[in-house]
Amino acid sequence: MFEELRNRAHAWRNRRVHRKFFESSRREFHAKLYRAGDKIRLLSGPFAGMRYLNTSSFGPIAPKWLGSYEWEIQDLVRGFCTSGYDLVVNVGSAEGYYAVGFAWRSCRSRVLAFDIDPFARREVARLAHMNGVGERVTIANTCSRSVLEALRHGSTLLFVDIEGAEREFLDPSNCSAIKKFDILVELHQLPEVEELIKNRFRSTHAIERRAQTNRMEWQDKHKELWSDRFNEDEIARATNEFRTRQQAWLWLKAREGNF
Repeated sequence: MFEELRNRAHAWRNRRVHRKFFESSRREFHAKLYRAGDKIRLLSGPFAGMRYLNTSSFGPIAPKWLGSYEWEIQDLVRGFCTSGYDLVVNVGSAEGYYAVGFAWRSCRSRVLAFDIDPFARREVARLAHMNGVGERVTIANTCSRSVLEALRHGSTLLFVDIEGAEREFLDPSNCSAIKKFDILVELHQLPEVEELIKNRFRSTHAIERRAQTNRMEWQDKHKELWSDRFNEDEIARATNEFRTRQQAWLWLKAREGNF
């Protein structure tokens, strides 16, 4: 009970920060991208066409609307959607961009969406309902070791963004089941955590690193999408995800026979 109250208080503070820093740009970019009364749909990216919310759990929403969000891993995400995973476990789901996106794009996959933010969990449910995939998205608070240990059947993708807790979470010495999973993790606390995770999974997974880039490539590729709506300064602001230069992801593909 205490932990849930603490998470609720933390989520409430996050929303105050979110409104302070991102609400004015949300209104500005919404007016440029959608007409009054339009249903919001993602305009490009791996989930192009999916209906979406008018706000995010935290951070700017325009990169998701535009489809430039996490451009660095979009080819991987597209591949995940066609790989036929039986289960996608999204740990740190926020409002559901990936959790609902995977269920919407990959009709055979079940999705488990975990987030300690109670407001985010509510938004995942709403987004799943909007896109008609609510029956394939299960929403919960904490992804525990016992939950992962129970996932022994079928192909599983573990998709992780937990704001620095990946050091403790991705530890096969405490949860042997994760040695079987394919894993995509957004890294924080670089470079120590990156080397630690690489060492933990080097013998069981093929490892690929993706580093933070700018959005010039996306802007060039999708100029027809934004050039009539934004000038160059505006599109630079609209695609800004406010990440550090050291941001990185690890794609860990489980080797057959390692479990």
